[in-house]
Amino acid sequence: MTAPSKLEGRLATRQATSRLNGLGIQEAARKRRQGSKKPGAWAGSIVTSDSDSVHVLVSQEEWDKTRLHLQEIQADLQKSTDGKIQHRHWNVNGVTLTYPSMVPYLKGIHLTVDVWRPRKDSEGWKDLGFAKWSDLCPSDAAAPTLVRVVGPLEADLAALDF
Repeated sequence: MTAPSKLEGRLATRQATSRLNGLGIQEAARKRRQGSKKPGAWAGSIVTSDSDSVHVLVSQEEWDKTRLHLQEIQADLQKSTDGKIQHRHWNVNGVTLTYPSMVPYLKGIHLTVDVWRPRKDSEGWKDLGFAKWSDLCPSDAAAPTLVRVVGPLEADLAALDF
C-alpha cells in the first residue's frame, strides 16, 4: 500500500485490515513491515513507486544468480559434443514471479533437467498414459550425472540472451 505519509499509510492499512478481518480474512499487523520509501524484497520482488507509477523488480543478487545459472547451462551446451549436459538443479524460477513473461522460455530447461525420468517421449514431454505415481516421480537420488538435451533449450537460451 502506498501513501503520502507514514500516518496516512498506517491509517489506510488499519482500515483495510479491519475490513478484511470483518470478512473473515485473517490479517495481522505482526506480519507486515513498517512503511519505507525503499523497502527490501518481499516474496521475491521489490516494489517501488514514485509520483506516476509503480515498479516491480527482483534484487540484483537474485538477477545475478539467475544469469549465472543460465550462463552455466550455455557453457555446458557449448562444451557438449554428444548432445548431453551436466544434470543439475538450476534454480531459475525465482525471477518468474516478478517477470512472468520469462516462463515460456524456461520450458527447455525444465524438459532437459527432467528428461531422465521414466515415461518421457523423445522431446522430454510426459507420456500421460496410465502409470503408478512412483513410476512418474522417482527420487532424485536416481538422477544421472549427464542428461540429453531436449526440446527448445538452445532456442530458449538464445531468446533469454544472457
